Amino acid sequence: MQSEGPYVDERFLKGKGYDVFNGNELIVKGALEAGITIASGYMGSPLAEFFTFAENYREWLKARGFFWGAAKNEAEGAARLNGARVAGRDAMAVMKSVGLNVASDPLEISNYQAAATSGWGGMVVVGDDPHASSTQVASSSRLLLRKLKMPILEPSTPQEVKDFIGAALELSRASQLIVGYLIQTYQADGVGCVELYENKYPALGEERIDIDRIDQMKGTSLPPVTAELEKDIILRRMPQAVRYARERGLNMVLYGDSQEKRREVGFVTSGLAFNYLEHALHILGLDGRFPILKLGMVYPIDEEVVKSFARSVNAIYVLEEKEPFIESDVCYVLKNAYQEGEIEYVEVWGKKFPERWAGFPEYGGLDPTMVMERVGRVVLRLPISSR
Repeated sequence: MQSEGPYVDERFLKGKGYDVFNGNELIVKGALEAGITIASGYMGSPLAEFFTFAENYREWLKARGFFWGAAKNEAEGAARLNGARVAGRDAMAVMKSVGLNVASDPLEISNYQAAATSGWGGMVVVGDDPHASSTQVASSSRLLLRKLKMPILEPSTPQEVKDFIGAALELSRASQLIVGYLIQTYQADGVGCVELYENKYPALGEERIDIDRIDQMKGTSLPPVTAELEKDIILRRMPQAVRYARERGLNMVLYGDSQEKRREVGFVTSGLAFNYLEHALHILGLDGRFPILKLGMVYPIDEEVVKSFARSVNAIYVLEEKEPFIESDVCYVLKNAYQEGEIEYVEVWGKKFPERWAGFPEYGGLDPTMVMERVGRVVLRLPISSR
């Protein structure tokens, strides 16, 4: 444990055991454990506290090889992320949802290029606020992250909020893509107790960049080169992201058993919505009664995982905030699988429910009471023997 020099909160130095952090602090600890050398971006709710840490402990971070701090705006933070990529330094850019719009210009072609140096990993950490309870708009960043050709991770539990920082870095290395990491206001402000691991400190004395080891072709993505690079993303690098997510277990089926007969209902969900679903089922006395496909990586969707889950249920209910992002991908996968004769027909509901009941809304944000009401309607439709 490195405690020499300026004082730093001892929680961030722990390499084992458990401690309590809020969501912003979990991102900080996750970045320390992952050894992210460069962290930039722009202050804004719900992730402003990350930069408070970077400012308060600037000298401590610098003495250990970290270069963390706010940029003039999100676009400059994205440019620093790209610069770190060329230099081969692990990096991340941190910003709120509307800030991603500002950063999208420099990020637009970033993922067309592969890493110019080997072993690099990078991510964009974005804070959404579905309820618009802070200095935000009630938008979802998933559509823009997909347009920017970034795999998207959505942590659910406090442990995942921390650990998915390292997972995003590994995913980036495995796929040679910048990864989008999406968190919500209630997660950023909320508190949880997590298991801790050792920090990774960058090697000192390597501030000079060896220009000769930078592959200029890989580090450049200008037309007409982008035409071939786009094909490489779709045919090679995105499938690599899916393989990594599968090997790492980022997507998991809970309460399911492939040996059982088909269940009447299963749920597909991700992020904070998973916590709402678990809470609702607990209040209804239905813990563990329905299989749940919990997606840690919501894009690109793992088609084999979705098809396998669909074979075990008669109907799927997709629980997610805002627009039907996951629901649309699930429907696309199952439509193709059904047409190819790979699966039987499976109903998919989400934004709309059977019998014209209101589904999970596209506007505003979810809450446990709303989810419990909707899930209760699903259960009431089932035969008594299936509840």
